[in-house]
Amino acid sequence: MKCATCGSVGLTKDGCAVCGAAPVALDCAACGAHLQPDSRFCSQCGGAVTGGTGASFAILRSSVPPHIAERILRQGVRMAGERRRVTVLFADIKGSTEAIRDMDPEDAMAMIGTVMKILMDTVHAYNGFVNATRGDGIMALFGAPLTNEGHAIDACAAALPMRKEVAQRSDFPHAEAALRIGLNSGEVIIQSIGSDLSMNYDAVGPTVHLAARMEMAARPGTILITESTRALTKGQMRTEALGPLDIRGLADPIPGFELIEATPLTRWQARKSFGLSAFTGRRRDLDILKNAVASVERGHGRVVSVTAPAGFGKSRLIHELVASLPARWDVLEAACSPHQTTSSYHPIAQVMRFQLGITPTDREDVIEARLRERMEFRDPALAVHVPAFLSLLDVRSGDKGWARLDPVERRIKVVEALRANLTARATTRFVLAIIEDVHWSDPETNFILETIAAQIEGVRALILLTQRPEGGPRLPETTARLTLGPLDDGESEALAQALLGDDIGLVPLRQRILQLAQGNPLFIEELVQDLKERGHLAGVRGNYRLLGTLDALRLPDSIQSVIAARIDQLDGQRKSVLQTAAVAGRQVPVALLAHMLGRTPEDVAPILARLEEGDFLHREHDDSTDNYVFKHELTREVAYRTLLIGTRRVLHAKAVDYIEATFAERLEEHIDRLADHAFEAQLWAKALPYQMRSCRRALRRGANHEAIAICERAQAALKHVPESADRTKAEIDFALASIIALEPIGRHRQIATILRAAGKKAQALGDAWRLAAVNCQLVVALWRIGEHPAAMQAATSAELAAKGIGDTDLMFAARHNVGIVHHETGNFAAAIQAFRACLAMETPDIDVKRVGWAALPSVVLRTFLADSLFEIGEFDEARRIADEGAARAERAGHIYSRVQVNQVRSRVMVAQGQAREALTILAADWQSSIELDMVQMHPIIAARLGEAHLAAGNIGAALDILAQPDRIDVPLLENAFGWRYLFVARGHAFLKAGRHEDALACAKRALALATERSERPQAAYAHALLGEIALTEPRGYRAAQRHLREAVKLAESCGMHPLATRCRGLTACETGFFERIRAWLALFGI
Repeated sequence: MKCATCGSVGLTKDGCAVCGAAPVALDCAACGAHLQPDSRFCSQCGGAVTGGTGASFAILRSSVPPHIAERILRQGVRMAGERRRVTVLFADIKGSTEAIRDMDPEDAMAMIGTVMKILMDTVHAYNGFVNATRGDGIMALFGAPLTNEGHAIDACAAALPMRKEVAQRSDFPHAEAALRIGLNSGEVIIQSIGSDLSMNYDAVGPTVHLAARMEMAARPGTILITESTRALTKGQMRTEALGPLDIRGLADPIPGFELIEATPLTRWQARKSFGLSAFTGRRRDLDILKNAVASVERGHGRVVSVTAPAGFGKSRLIHELVASLPARWDVLEAACSPHQTTSSYHPIAQVMRFQLGITPTDREDVIEARLRERMEFRDPALAVHVPAFLSLLDVRSGDKGWARLDPVERRIKVVEALRANLTARATTRFVLAIIEDVHWSDPETNFILETIAAQIEGVRALILLTQRPEGGPRLPETTARLTLGPLDDGESEALAQALLGDDIGLVPLRQRILQLAQGNPLFIEELVQDLKERGHLAGVRGNYRLLGTLDALRLPDSIQSVIAARIDQLDGQRKSVLQTAAVAGRQVPVALLAHMLGRTPEDVAPILARLEEGDFLHREHDDSTDNYVFKHELTREVAYRTLLIGTRRVLHAKAVDYIEATFAERLEEHIDRLADHAFEAQLWAKALPYQMRSCRRALRRGANHEAIAICERAQAALKHVPESADRTKAEIDFALASIIALEPIGRHRQIATILRAAGKKAQALGDAWRLAAVNCQLVVALWRIGEHPAAMQAATSAELAAKGIGDTDLMFAARHNVGIVHHETGNFAAAIQAFRACLAMETPDIDVKRVGWAALPSVVLRTFLADSLFEIGEFDEARRIADEGAARAERAGHIYSRVQVNQVRSRVMVAQGQAREALTILAADWQSSIELDMVQMHPIIAARLGEAHLAAGNIGAALDILAQPDRIDVPLLENAFGWRYLFVARGHAFLKAGRHEDALACAKRALALATERSERPQAAYAHALLGEIALTEPRGYRAAQRHLREAVKLAESCGMHPLATRCRGLTACETGFFERIRAWLALFGI
C-alpha cells in the first residue's frame, strides 16, 4: 500500500518501511471492526470499505498535522475546487540518481524516504500542504487548502530550514547531491478533496508551472524565487537579484531572485522599515493608551487588549504611543506567528533571545551563563528561576529539582519566574511589554498572559496586546479592552491625501480608493502602493500624479490574502452561503439566495444570522424587504473570486431564473442585476437586451464609467452570437450608447474611431436610421478634434437622411450639429440661424427621450446659442438664453448639462461686470467636473475661472487655476475645444503678472492651434493677445499694429463686434500715442 507521508509503496500494518510513518488505524464504517491498511472489504461484515469519516480522518492525519487536518474537516465533508492565491514550492534532490546508483534498492529507498520526511515535516511546520511527491522531490502549497495571508513568507521560511537540514546530512554517498528549491506566488485552480478525504488535492495553472521551472533553474543548494514571491516577502526575507532568467516555456526572460535568509523583523517592523504614512485619526484611542501609561506611572499595572480586524491600524497606534513615551520607559516587543501556534511560549522566548543576544549557533552552556549573569545583575533573587527561563529557551537544565517536577508544576514555575522578572525589571524602570497578534498565540503563552493579567496590579508595567476579533487569550474582566473601528470619512480622506498628494487630477482616483477601502487604513495604503508599483503613479509619496487613464482598481495580493484567510475561518456551510451571497451581489435578498442554494429562506436565515455576528454581512432594516448587505465590498469580491467560473455560471443562471419569475411585471427595477447575472451566466440572448436597458439607466444617472463597462461587456457578449443583421444592429446600438458616456470624459478620438466603424456597418446594412444616428454623433466627435470640413459633411448627410426618414429627433440633432460647426469656424450668423431653427423644433419631451445626447439637448442648444450671441455682442439675450438653459439643467438635476451651460453663462456675467457671481457658480462646477471625471470640461472651466479671477483682480488665483489642466494631464489632441480658450486666458494672466515671455508662449500656442484647426474666432483672440503683448515691448509697435489689425479683420469676418471694437480701440489709442511722441522728438531734430 502507498504511504501517504513519503509516497513509497511500503506501508504495512506496522507502518511505513521507508520513512517510518506510524500505521494508520482504520475502522469499518458499518460494524466498527478494525481494517487492514489495504482492505477493500470488511472481514467481519463483508461491507465494502467506503472511506467513512473515521477512516478518512485517519488517512488525512497520516499525511498532515492534526491541527491542519481538523481545520480541513471543519470546512465540511467535501472541499470543492476553488481559485486561490498561493505560493507553490517545488523541491528535489539534484544528484540523487548518482548518489543511489550503487546502493541496494532498499537502502536507497530508506535514505530517500528519510529525506522526504524531513521535507514534508518542514512544510507542515510552516502551515504548508504537501499535495504531491515524486521520487526524490515534493510539491507543496502554502495558502491552500487553508488560506494563509502570509503564504509567501511561510513558504520561504520553510524553504530555508529544509535546505539547511538536507545539506547537513552526511549519509549521501555522492558529494554533489544537494537540494534545490523553486517558489512562485499567484493564482491557482485547486481541485477538490473528495468526500473520502483521500488527498485527491491538486493545484493547476501557470503559477504552478512557473514554480516548477524555477526549481529546475535553481543551482543545487539554492532557493530561487520569482518577483511575485519576493514582493510579498519584502522586509522579512533577504534576497539577491539574479537579473533576467531564461525560463523554458516562457517567451521572455523574467527577473529571478535567490533567497538568502530570513530577517529578524516582525511583520510590523518590516512594514515600518519602508516608511510610515502620517498618523491619521485614532486620537481618542491614543489618549486611552496614554491614560494607561499615566496609570502605570502612578503605580497601577495595566493590561490593555487592542482588538480590530486586519489592517485597522493596531500596530500603528501602538507605534505612535511608543514614540511618545518618556526616556524612563523600557519597551519589549514580540509578535506571535501563524506557524508557531503549537510552539510553547514562542513570543516570550523571542523577547528573551533578543534581550540576551542569543544566536542559533550559541551553545547551551553559553546561553545558561549569559542568562545567569543577566539575572544576577537585575536581582540576585532571580537566580532561583534560571531553570524555568532555560525551559522557555528550550535549553536543558542540569537542575535536579526541576527535572523532578511534573508538567503542571513546571508551568506554574514558569509563570512565577516571568512575574518575578517583570517585577524586578519594573523596580527601576517602567516597562511596556508589547505582544502583537495574540490571536496566533500558543496555549502556554495564553495561560501566562491570563495569569499575569490577573496579578499585574502594583507592578509598574503596561502590557499591550494586539489581536483580531477571532482567537486570543481569555483575559480577566479587569483588562482594558480597546476596539478599533474603521476610519471615518474625514480621516480616510486625510490619509489618502497624505499618501497621494494634492494633485487635482487624482481626485476621482482618491474617491474610488476610499470607496473600495471603506475606512481600512491598510487597504488605502496597499491600493496606493499597488498603483505605484504597477506604474500608474509618478512622483513620490505625498506628491503623485496619475499617468494615463485608469479604468479599474486592481485588488492587491496582500489585501486578497488577508480577507481570504478570514473567510477560511468559517465552517463549510457558512463559507458556501457567503460565496453564494457574493454571486447574488452586494445586496443579498434572502429569497434569492435561498433559491440559488436550493434551500428555503427559513433554512438560510440562521446561517445568515451567524454571518452577521461574524461581521461579514448586516441586515437591512426595512419592513418591505428581507435583505442582507455585505459589510465590506472587498469581502464580497474576494469571496466571489474563490469560486470556479463554472460554479459562478450556474449560480448566476439561477439568479436570472428567480428574478424573471418573481418580478416579471417589475423587471426594470432589477435590470442592472439581470444584466450582470445574464452576462456572467453566459446567457447571451438574455444578456444583450438587459445590458442595453442597464446602460441607458447608467447614462441617465451620469454614471459614465459604469455605462462604458456595460458596453464593453456587451461587445464581449456579441462575439458569442452568430453573425446576423440583428447582431450588427446591436453592435451599432451599443457603439452609439458607449460614445454618450465617452464624451464627458474626453475620449473624442476613440469616439470617432468607434463611429466610423459603426457607420460602415450601418451602410452595409442599408439601415438609414442608424446611419443618420451615427453621422449625428460623428459630427460632434470630428468637431471636437478639429476636423471641421469632415464634420460639416457628416452633419449635412445626417440632416438629409433624417429628413428622408422623417425622424424629427434626428432632424433636430443634425440641424444643431450644423450650427456647432458654424460656431466653431466663425460663421456665427449661420450658427444662430441653425440654433433658432432648433428652438422652433423643440418638443416637450426632447430631454426625456434624449436619444444619443450626453447632455440634455435643450441645454446644449441654449449653451451654443448663448455663446454665439455673446460673440456678436448680444449680451442681454445671451444672458437670458444661458439662464434659461441653466434652469432646465437644475430642474432635471443633470450635472453635466449644468456645467456645460454655466461655462457660457459665467462668460456673459464677467462681461456684464459680475465676476464674483461668476466665480460662485464656476467653483461648484469645477468641483463637479473633477469629482465626476468630466475630463473634457476641465480646460474650459479652468479658462472661465481664470477669466473671472482676472476680472476680480486676483491674478494669483487665476494663474493657479489655469495651471490645473496640465496637472490633470488632459490630452490636448482629444480636447482642443477647451484648450484654445485656456491658452488665451493663461496668456492674459501671465501678461497681467508681468511674465511677458510666458504670455507670448501661450499666445503662440493659441494661434498655432487655431490655424491648425481653421478656427477664425480663436485666431482672432490669439492675434488680439499677441497685439496686447507687443504693446508692452519697447520696440513692439509695428508687431502690435500687425496683430491687432489681423484680429480686427478676422473678428469682422465672423461678426465678432465686441472683439473688433476693442482691438480698434487699442490700435487707435496706440497710434495717437506714437504720433505725439514723433512730433515731440521732431522739435529736437530727432
